[in-house]
Amino acid sequence: MHIVKCTQAHLDKFVDVFEEYRQFCGFGRSPNETNAIRIELKTDLKNTTARNLYKSMGFIEDSDYVYYRVPC
Repeated sequence: MHIVKCTQAHLDKFVDVFEEYRQFCGFGRSPNETNAIRIELKTDLKNTTARNLYKSMGFIEDSDYVYYRVPC
């Protein structure tokens, strides 16, 4: 899922979709039982609303990689 301009409505919908995904994959069971895949999200560092939401849902910030991009 890629949302360019994330509004509160987008965040609310994401919560609903993610909860459906968690139920479908059977979170709480082992990965071997669910064949669950990994979900990765990214947002602007200044977007504290989205970052706090993702953390509250159990996502952790990636500390293994640093991303670089060439400014346009």
